[in-house]
Amino acid sequence: MSRVLSLVALTATTALASTAMAGFANEDAPAWRGDANTMYGLWDTFSQANFAPNFAEAGNMGFAGEVYNFSGTAIIAGSGNIYDAQSALNIHNYISLENVDITDVMINVSTAGSGPDFESVLFQAVSSDGSSQFLDTSDYSMNFQQDIPGFGSTLNMSWSFDLSGIDSDVTTLAFIIKGTGPHMSLDAISTDVAFAVVPAPGALALLGLAGLAGRRRRRH
Repeated sequence: MSRVLSLVALTATTALASTAMAGFANEDAPAWRGDANTMYGLWDTFSQANFAPNFAEAGNMGFAGEVYNFSGTAIIAGSGNIYDAQSALNIHNYISLENVDITDVMINVSTAGSGPDFESVLFQAVSSDGSSQFLDTSDYSMNFQQDIPGFGSTLNMSWSFDLSGIDSDVTTLAFIIKGTGPHMSLDAISTDVAFAVVPAPGALALLGLAGLAGRRRRRH
């Protein structure tokens, strides 16, 4: 009997890992994507299953954005997804910029199989002065949902965050989403950020010197 159950579990694992497709069926793109002072990163083919960074392969995010899984027992499926048949996925998306104030964020996530634990989703905004805030994640948009008979559902979700009310300059973001249990596949994740450029301290000093020089010239 145990051999039969093991065969059923293996069949289910293989079916989900191989049939889940990377990418989004319906990505929720912000109206400001592609504008000046914005960044976009798309992850839809992963290379690191556990404890190592995945970098965006599309958009202009470059090395400023990273996606990790910390479940410890995941694999990279044939489709390029991160899939774990033993443990709940523990996905972390980090964005780190310099000399900016991040004002708006849009995060899209595509999963298949067992669903995410929506109550445990976290979003943290960290400022250049070391202060941080956790923002409400209970308000999200379900952009696509399709049942996979016997294997859960394919889901596309998005979260939008307005950081303009934070007094200090936000430079770092952390978004964490976990599975409710084994057999969840991370198909894709994308992050959009909009920001205001903040002059570096050295540049501010130079601006101050330029102002002094201007005043001195006017006195002659």
